Amino acid sequence: MNCARRFTLLGLAVVALFVDSAAGAPSPQPYTGSARGLMPTVSESKYNRVISSVRVPKPSAGKRIGFKSGWETNYRDLGATTVNQADLIVYVYDTRANALAAYADACPGSKCTQRRMPHGIRAKYRLDRYKSIPAVTTIAACNNVYVAVITASTTETSSQLAFNGGYEVGVVYGKAQAKGMGLCN
Repeated sequence: MNCARRFTLLGLAVVALFVDSAAGAPSPQPYTGSARGLMPTVSESKYNRVISSVRVPKPSAGKRIGFKSGWETNYRDLGATTVNQADLIVYVYDTRANALAAYADACPGSKCTQRRMPHGIRAKYRLDRYKSIPAVTTIAACNNVYVAVITASTTETSSQLAFNGGYEVGVVYGKAQAKGMGLCN
């Protein structure tokens, strides 16, 4: 198994830990709250501080149809010579179809590797650089909730970055399901 596939499966497998707790068949029940309500707290994020947390007034052009709310939070661990961070964006849409359209707009074509994860979560990723340090971008969609996270580090491997991104995605979808969103379908 190639390295890219292995670290993606490892990282995004964390999502299954959060959505597996909901029993029953997939349900089209959308999430009805705000994007801010889905953001991980500092302790949930596994980072030691929030650098910024702001409302996203409107996403880029390809992600605007059906957009209801958006939030972006930047988490960070700073050491004397290290930086570990995650930039997390959550968009809530009026319908599943509009969230999937936003997902399709993000990282189009062959720029990202796509995977269908357990429980119907759509996810794609790419190796990247964020502010000149190694990074992994993870993009996911489940029902009417779109999530994008860039994890970057001066010390962590691509596998660790993918795991961290998958973990943040899992926290968001776990919160959405705890607040009434049905399983991904």
